[in-house]
Amino acid sequence: MNRSLLPLLALLLVGAPGCIFIIEADAPYIYTVDAWCDGTGWWLLEADVGHDSGPRGVRFVDVEVTELWYDPWGEVATFLGTVELAPEGDGWWSAAVRSSPSFLDCSWPDDYELRFIAEDTDGDLDVVTIIR
Repeated sequence: MNRSLLPLLALLLVGAPGCIFIIEADAPYIYTVDAWCDGTGWWLLEADVGHDSGPRGVRFVDVEVTELWYDPWGEVATFLGTVELAPEGDGWWSAAVRSSPSFLDCSWPDDYELRFIAEDTDGDLDVVTIIR
């Protein structure tokens, strides 16, 4: 690269004083998530997901489930699987998963890490992780 162009390139990358660059992100964004065991043996998973081009811009919302447990040496994590949420309308996505000793057990004494992943039609992602 020609060294005489470096100051011009720096000005373009940084911007002139007082200028604000607005970069539009056409990507999904997760507003809220929740997960709980309802007391009748079902885990309920919910996400409110938006997109600049509307609800149809979101291709899928998944939840990756990891079991967390603690031993004297620290935390141990075991990936259990993925739950696909279904669109409910107006950006809401949800799933009901039957409690099982091998996957989302309502009586599990430790924690689950639930990683909500929203992907749009372009492959852009937003991720929110909660512990339950």
